[in-house]
Amino acid sequence: MDKRRMCAIWVNGMIAFGLNVVSFTANKKSGPLSISVAANVKQVLTVLLAVSIFDLVITPMNMFGVGLTLAGGGWYAVVEYRDKQRRKPLNNITSLRPRLE
Repeated sequence: MDKRRMCAIWVNGMIAFGLNVVSFTANKKSGPLSISVAANVKQVLTVLLAVSIFDLVITPMNMFGVGLTLAGGGWYAVVEYRDKQRRKPLNNITSLRPRLE
């Protein structure tokens, strides 16, 4: 194996390692359900991008699925945001309690 290929494999490994670190950090911060919803929305947006770039034709049923997925992702984001806003005052109150050490 020549030096160029060895370097390419090393760079690929470092990128994969970085992706795993970012993935685990995002999963820890937001939770597995949020990651799953984001992955579904990303897949739909990838399909829409492919349709526009390659001039593909999709059926009404496909479009319904795309719309349903995007609406579900948006709905989940709104519900999650409201839930975090509702919990915010509670977190401030509990953090003001004196610690017993």
